[in-house]
Amino acid sequence: MPSPTEFRLPDWFHLTAVFFAGGAGALAAIRRRYDVVGVAFLSLVSGLGGALVRDVVLQRGVPSIFLDGRYILTVVFAGLVAYAFGHKAPRIASVLSVSDAIGLAAYAVIGAQMSVQSGLSLSASVVVGTVNAVGGGLIRDILVREEPIMFRPGHFYALAAAAGSTCFVLLHRRAELEGGLSGAVAVAVAFLIRILAVRYDWRTRPMEPSKDGDRGSIGD
Repeated sequence: MPSPTEFRLPDWFHLTAVFFAGGAGALAAIRRRYDVVGVAFLSLVSGLGGALVRDVVLQRGVPSIFLDGRYILTVVFAGLVAYAFGHKAPRIASVLSVSDAIGLAAYAVIGAQMSVQSGLSLSASVVVGTVNAVGGGLIRDILVREEPIMFRPGHFYALAAAAGSTCFVLLHRRAELEGGLSGAVAVAVAFLIRILAVRYDWRTRPMEPSKDGDRGSIGD
């Protein structure tokens, strides 16, 4: 069995994550009634933003999205598909949820795997995997001046990504399960958590300030 550092997810896996994450950004732009430029830009940010943050954190030199032209071509294709057919979807919110969940799950595993390959600790690999998954959506929300979804109480988002990253790291590093199988299981776990949270309205709860905290501010 190959060691954890020898395993690398295939290129098609990376491109799939880019496609669905980019598609989610394009669909979000369509919901806001943006023009073709807005759709293309949000698709680009959503599809590649997380990978850019990941490569910077891992200090991998020139980010992979600039070295391999397939990444940009894939996200452009995702934007075109969404622009051509997204407005015709009878329930665009459902399409957006599924596309976002697939991209989130795949990117979480990609980030965790690349962190393991770089020699990071298990906990650090989970953190980078989570950042990889939510980074594009975070940048997208900031650009459209919307409170980032990962900060708001709501359906599991960052938690789903963290669960997928953790699952991959534990299966591949601790249980020594084959990398491809570990990745498939981890993607399924993150995807199901996200989709079930949306379907059954599982939500995180807001943190309520203590009563003492309401009586005055610091320095009073």
